[in-house]
Amino acid sequence: MAQRQLLGIGLYAAEEAAKLLAVQPSTVRRWLVGYSYQLKDKARGHQPAVIRAGRRDPAEPRAVTFLDLAELLVIKGFRRHGIPLQQVRDAAEEGSRIFHTSHPLAALHVVTDGRRIFAEVQSQPGSRDMVSLTERGQYVFVDAVEAYLRDLDFDPATGMADKWWPQGRAGLVVVDPRIGFGAPHLAEVAVSTAAVYDLVEAGESLSSAAEWFGLTASQAEAAVAFERNLQAA
Repeated sequence: MAQRQLLGIGLYAAEEAAKLLAVQPSTVRRWLVGYSYQLKDKARGHQPAVIRAGRRDPAEPRAVTFLDLAELLVIKGFRRHGIPLQQVRDAAEEGSRIFHTSHPLAALHVVTDGRRIFAEVQSQPGSRDMVSLTERGQYVFVDAVEAYLRDLDFDPATGMADKWWPQGRAGLVVVDPRIGFGAPHLAEVAVSTAAVYDLVEAGESLSSAAEWFGLTASQAEAAVAFERNLQAA
């Protein structure tokens, strides 16, 4: 992939994405490319959570883009609500068909009531309806489902996810694919959390690291705490 094609999309190894999402790397690979195994001399397996047109061989390693990461975050939320992976897959297929995007779970304001998956649509000016992605074509009122609280920002021009607040919107750390290939950084100053952490781990004091990067004490503390939590994960 050419350098210009990589700019602004974020780029992660499966292990890096797994750390950010607090899941196992094998889970990331399974959701992205599926998996296969042998049972009584027969090949068995499962498809990925979201099937891409022209998808590469599942055995082939792949990088995780920011939009992949955003979809993985949504899939994680669905799985925690008890939504079966096949239902997530069906919803993604329906969302892709309706909204014409290769990353439907990163493009829609998707919610679940624990049994079904919905996407918010504007059927007419001022309205807020929900289209069911698991019961094709059925519309419901927005307050009929419990919204899955996500920490994603969406680009109003494209409707695609463009930022993730991994500590919640009250946190100081953000993941933005346009900055540092999507590496976590301090939102207000665009300083990599890893850079602050590495300096402290090398022996510098927190105050010295803050001065070096032009940070407040709270920003330096937030960067180091975030990276330590990633290491612990």
